[in-house]
Amino acid sequence: MARFARHLGKPHQEYEAMAERAKYQFLASGMKTGYCYDVLDSADGDDSALRPNQIFAVSLPESPLTPAQQRGVVEACGRTLLTSYGLRSLAPDHPQYQGKYGGNQYQRDGAYHQGTVWGWSGTIRFLSTPARLQKSRTGSSIFGTNG
Repeated sequence: MARFARHLGKPHQEYEAMAERAKYQFLASGMKTGYCYDVLDSADGDDSALRPNQIFAVSLPESPLTPAQQRGVVEACGRTLLTSYGLRSLAPDHPQYQGKYGGNQYQRDGAYHQGTVWGWSGTIRFLSTPARLQKSRTGSSIFGTNG
């Protein structure tokens, strides 16, 4: 918003201040695992589940994450969520993970966000992250590690 306001010649300082506060809050919480938490500050506490939504934070032109944090997110998603069909909606080691989507309506609804692989825009965002983020610390590619 700040950039847009500047482009229009409008006051931008308030937007810049809000962006800094949001970035601080984003960085101050939820990165203890090396990737972004799924939920923060809920009635049940923080949820550290590994889900693909965080790939959007990496793909933003002005990501709130540091380069090291971005690499951590890409590595975690690539290592755990990436399949040959897309990104899983939940890590397979999570207790609520359901690796198959099927059954009656109730069963399908229960599995929808609990491991189902989505060939959605998050996968496209993952694949379009800068190449410097798509290498592991050992220098090998993270692609092709899961099927």
